[in-house]
Order: sequence, then structure tokens, then C-alpha cells
Amino acid sequence: MEWIFQRILEIENRAKEVFNEAVNEGELVKKALLEEIDKKKFDIKLLADERIYQLITQSKKETSEKLNHLDKVLKEKLLFLEQLYERNKEEWENNIYINVIGE
Repeated sequence: MEWIFQRILEIENRAKEVFNEAVNEGELVKKALLEEIDKKKFDIKLLADERIYQLITQSKKETSEKLNHLDKVLKEKLLFLEQLYERNKEEWENNIYINVIGE
């Protein structure tokens, strides 16, 4: 009979050991998962930051190109108007003179 109690105590002690091992293993798995989650968060933030930088850089480049194009177009129009003025200034001055004086 004593042997049965001894065996029950051994089984109970082994069950406690297995339970404690399982708890410890669960804690290790939980810790590993939390570390993996933190790593994934960090990686995602790095990727997001890089994409944001790319978008900002691309946007600045496109804006600069558009501004340069507008500057070129405005300079061309200004040059055209200056040339038009030089070709027609005498005629325009005469027309203004005639309209003002009335001759």
C-alpha cells in the first residue's frame, strides 16, 4: 500500500514538473513572439519611413520640374511679347497718338 502512495507522489511530482516545464516553455514562446512582433514593427516602420522619404523626394523632384517648365514657358512668352513690342511699337505709338489727339 505504501508503494501505491509512493507511486502516486512520484506521479504527482512528475506532473508538477511537466506543468512547470510547460509554463516555462509557454513563457519562452510568449517572449519570443513579443520579440518577433517588436522586430516586425521596427521593420515595418523602416519600410514606411523609406517609402515616405521616396514619396517626398519624388514629389519635390516633380514640383521642381514643373516649376522649371513654367519658368521656361513664361520666359518664352515674355521674349515673344518683347519681340512683338519691338516689331510693333512704332505702329502702336502712332495708333495711341491718333486715338488721344484725334488725328
